[in-house]
Amino acid sequence: WKHFALGSLPDLKLPQYFPERFDAIILIAVLMHLPSETYKPTVQKICNLLADNGKVILSYSIGNRNDKERYFENIDSKTLENLFKKYGCQKIYQKTTSDGLGRDGIVWETEIYELL
Repeated sequence: WKHFALGSLPDLKLPQYFPERFDAIILIAVLMHLPSETYKPTVQKICNLLADNGKVILSYSIGNRNDKERYFENIDSKTLENLFKKYGCQKIYQKTTSDGLGRDGIVWETEIYELL
């Protein structure tokens, strides 16, 4: 039996019938829309939901945007890595790519963390 959950951060609440731990948590273009002051409790919640050797797969963009309708935060990769490390996760993969929509000045970071 496989479980899939959709939640929202930073106030993640999962239904009681879900398992206590997940093998993978995927955050595609999520953290960049949260204020940096929410990163610590968010990362802590995410790491607490991982099973042993569980993975967090995340991506976020960095750069100047002209979008006035959504909130964006430029994430510092080293700060994020240190937060995950504080809660028992080690970065095992990182890749920087150009923007798939061809927007100048925007790059994407993809990172994978593993709970040790």
